[in-house]
Amino acid sequence: MARKIDITKSPESHCPKFDLCAIDKCPLHKDYSKLLNNKSDPSKVNKEKCTSKQIRKEIGRKFDLEFGGMTSKEFNASKALDISSKGAITPQNNFNRSLRVENELKPLRQPSADLYGRDSC
Repeated sequence: MARKIDITKSPESHCPKFDLCAIDKCPLHKDYSKLLNNKSDPSKVNKEKCTSKQIRKEIGRKFDLEFGGMTSKEFNASKALDISSKGAITPQNNFNRSLRVENELKPLRQPSADLYGRDSC
């Protein structure tokens, strides 16, 4: 069910936790990338969690926010996932691929030599 979003209000005011929230760097703020984290920020001290990512993404789409309502960490992870799902080589994919190739090249059993240097296979 889609939320009713009034674009004349600020994006963060549509968050269900808006009235009780004390987080300094809100991902729904228009200037999110310019905001700074304070060491006393409740999200750092009390491990207060933001509202669900799905709700924030929905609000972010309506207001065309730079990070789409996601934190910078969530946004970068989603971009990396988009790139890797399109078949591009990411460092992790490349590492996994090299391990797979290396394992495919190894023989299942190493030939062993007897005491006289002859193969026992």
